[in-house]
Amino acid sequence: MKNALYFQKSFFSWDDILEIIKECIAQTQHDTFDIFCDFPLHFDHQRIKIYQEKNSNFFKNTFSLHKFLLQQKYESVLVFWENFPIFYNKNCFFLVPSLEKIWYPDLENITFLKKYSDILTQKMYLKNAQKILCFTQTSKKDLNEKLNIEEEKIEVLPWFFWKISDTIPTQIDIKNKHSLQNDYIIYDAGLGSSKNLSRLLQSLKINNSHSKISLLLLWKEIANDITTRQEVIQLWLEKECIFVWNPDEKERINYYKQSLWVFFPVLYNHFPFELKNAISYNCPIFSSNGSEIQKIFWEDITYFSPLSIQNMVETLKNLSHSQKDYSSLVKTYSIQSFVASTLKMIQSNHSL
Repeated sequence: MKNALYFQKSFFSWDDILEIIKECIAQTQHDTFDIFCDFPLHFDHQRIKIYQEKNSNFFKNTFSLHKFLLQQKYESVLVFWENFPIFYNKNCFFLVPSLEKIWYPDLENITFLKKYSDILTQKMYLKNAQKILCFTQTSKKDLNEKLNIEEEKIEVLPWFFWKISDTIPTQIDIKNKHSLQNDYIIYDAGLGSSKNLSRLLQSLKINNSHSKISLLLLWKEIANDITTRQEVIQLWLEKECIFVWNPDEKERINYYKQSLWVFFPVLYNHFPFELKNAISYNCPIFSSNGSEIQKIFWEDITYFSPLSIQNMVETLKNLSHSQKDYSSLVKTYSIQSFVASTLKMIQSNHSL
């Protein structure tokens, strides 16, 4: 069976994509997979062929890509969201990780017209799909009720978390490295209005008038964000908020292992992709109380209301480090299970 996987790196990490490709090979005997991607990807296997963007026209020229896909006569094309030829409709399966960008757009960088033109474009993509795969019942409901996608066309297949890390860390005292006088928590959920970082900063300001705690903001996109830095300065939190670039894994483990908790104050009720590092390093998690998140974690993590600054302040007051073990969660939400369910769904649709 000849398949195509179409990725763009704006949502899925490099590691996610490599794990999916490896598992597709492991779970099939003769299937071939052509990988379309817009970033450097190296994977040496006789059943894998990679088509990588070499100039700006290959992926931007929808007509050329559409023509190429038709010529190849793929038995299935699994599209990992984002841009794709609108009129291609041959055995196409769209994977929709989240509708967060539609319902919580970056208002500073998107106009009202752009938001609704994006929604129209996404509806055109999805209309031509044989099946639409999403990760939560909330996403299925949004696709059905807000984008008018037929319910029977939508399948819910839970995503996966990475395995518990067995990497041996480089021993670093994080508090000493950043000259921290206090214990610290981690925020690593990224930017955007739905991430609710502003309320977390305000809560930290109120809490630190009584008892000091530091906040480490991980990843390059946050470190480079002028708006976040300005808010930190306006709240007089320069000494308590530390911006951390992109630590490699051997150093990253120390950040998580030595933290009190990871804070996840998001407003959008979606599959918590952003918690993969906290889970991989068995780090305690404080999360917003979205129904989908609670269905996944149950009593394994602690919840708070993301709309209540006072509730977040009370949460910060009661912080103390604890040991966690997410190994059973990782077994439930595994890459093997995700790929097996996806391949089974594709094969069942071919047999109809």
